[in-house]
Amino acid sequence: MFGFLTQFTMASTSWSLQRSPDAAVIAELQNADVAEASTALRSFLLQNYQPGQALSLGSSGRLEFQAWLDLARWVELLATPDLEAAEPFFRRFVFQDAADPQRLVLRPVGVSITNELAPASAEKVRELLQDPNSVSRLKSDFLLPDFEFKDGSLLDYLGRDLAWQLAADPAFLKTFWSFVSNADFLPAVFENLARLHKHNAASFDGYRGLSLALAVVFDQKTPPNWPHHQVPDSKVPFADSTVEERLDYWVGVNESTRLANDLRTLGPDYLRFIVDTLVTKDELEWARRNVRHPVSDFGRAFSEIKYSRERLAAGEFTWPHSEDYQLAAIRQHGGICVDQAYFAMLAGKAHGLPTLYFVGQGADGGHAWFGYMRGANRWDMDVGRYENQNYAVGHALDPQSWEQISDQELNFLAARFRSTPEFAAGQADLVVSEWFQDAGEWESAKLAAASSISATKVNPEAWEAMTTILIAMKAPAKEVDQHLETATKEFSGQRELLAKFSTQRADYARAQGDAGAADSIEQTLISRTSGDRADLALETVKKRLDALVAENDLRNAMREYQSQAARLGRSAGGNFFYDVTRPFTLALISKGETRDAVRAIEIARRYLRPDRGSILDQELAELEGLTKR
Repeated sequence: MFGFLTQFTMASTSWSLQRSPDAAVIAELQNADVAEASTALRSFLLQNYQPGQALSLGSSGRLEFQAWLDLARWVELLATPDLEAAEPFFRRFVFQDAADPQRLVLRPVGVSITNELAPASAEKVRELLQDPNSVSRLKSDFLLPDFEFKDGSLLDYLGRDLAWQLAADPAFLKTFWSFVSNADFLPAVFENLARLHKHNAASFDGYRGLSLALAVVFDQKTPPNWPHHQVPDSKVPFADSTVEERLDYWVGVNESTRLANDLRTLGPDYLRFIVDTLVTKDELEWARRNVRHPVSDFGRAFSEIKYSRERLAAGEFTWPHSEDYQLAAIRQHGGICVDQAYFAMLAGKAHGLPTLYFVGQGADGGHAWFGYMRGANRWDMDVGRYENQNYAVGHALDPQSWEQISDQELNFLAARFRSTPEFAAGQADLVVSEWFQDAGEWESAKLAAASSISATKVNPEAWEAMTTILIAMKAPAKEVDQHLETATKEFSGQRELLAKFSTQRADYARAQGDAGAADSIEQTLISRTSGDRADLALETVKKRLDALVAENDLRNAMREYQSQAARLGRSAGGNFFYDVTRPFTLALISKGETRDAVRAIEIARRYLRPDRGSILDQELAELEGLTKR
């Protein structure tokens, strides 16, 4: 099954996994056709790969193998045509209408999808990328205005000299592959890297992590409602800065000012939460001069802004003042939670602190707070998050993708296991598994995925890979179900992952025609998350209600709604209103069932028990108004 070839010769230089690739290997690759070099490297590694077992990490556990793998992936990327490299990025935004699969819908950045939409297939996205009109539309919606496709490979975006200079830097390659993802628009990432290096090679080399963070954060359009939807764009002091100007700014600040962190010591995974400042440098400089708190107590920046109860009482949730939305004006006038969180978030970034702006739903509706990194790999994500409001989860924008990420996901991404040799080995196994899948060698792909799970059972990517392989191989239904059941047990303490694998298991059971098993799995999921993470149960609840409404079984729909409101309403708070009550009530109104719609609102008030005058109370009153039209 697996070859035992220990050396491979492409030209005159011998390749061996007994040592990491050296300058002679780089020179040989540089002088070869990049596509042929990529094919040769992949073949070499697959022939020499051995999966790990219970007490052994296998080939992927060796640093030399990992170095060869990083290089092979880099060369493969250089050879990839730009439109092919763009496909995973665009696939995030293209959806098909379940009722009419020929109808495609483009999802704006940061916008949730409905149950009527499903992700478009890879084949469908490839079709779009072959149509110049579709490519023009995708560029307009998701890419920066000055980007143009080169109709070439990614090597053309980076340039030959820089491409091979970086190929010879194993530390850069390791950082690159631990950071980039399918959320990145790689043609623009490579173009940004080339621009930064051409602009100032010394800064690029001295600040590799910063350069990579800037290249990735500013590879695509930013969301239209940054920093939040409660301030008009015309009031925000946006900066029209190039990626080169941003590098100059941060290098200059780091070398002339004592920041909370030396930007040369942080990896791009942390730096992305500093450089994602879309405002003018005057705002950042004001913050450094006027907002001064020790790192250990930087949370005081949140409470530094006086809360305006007058605005809350008047329902003035949007910035009401004539001045622009500047930090000085926020301090002068005070504000509500969104202003407090924004002020603290931006001030932290100005001081070199990775920060995030969180929003969440509590017992009385929406709220905003902020989080920051207060030490090496230590985050405080609860500054301004009031415990008595029972915020199950907070969501922030990940500037790498400009998509929502939860505080619990961030905690999981910062977990210590990700810095272990076992995790590195497991990640290498997954790359090899994908390569075997590409070659149609499914048994080998399955062994490599099993090797990854063996190396680090706490990595969900390994379990997801195995699920994909088992379904593609048409494995017996019992084997697939047992795998997903084991995954739910492995991640029982990680509620979001528990919900993910439980939902996959229920969906698979339903696809196999076992609706009873699917219902049982979903009910178990609702029960297990109804306490600390009731928000996770709501997607399943909404799906069940949508099905009953579609069947016009309104009697059972109302029973299900009341039962879940009693079980989840108070703990889920605003999430229950926005995810269940409002869409269910609107569906009833659209069917002319006004009496049931009124009753649904009454049930929500009974179990959610919002305080009078709170955001949630006002939202319920607005919904009640719709029943009287």
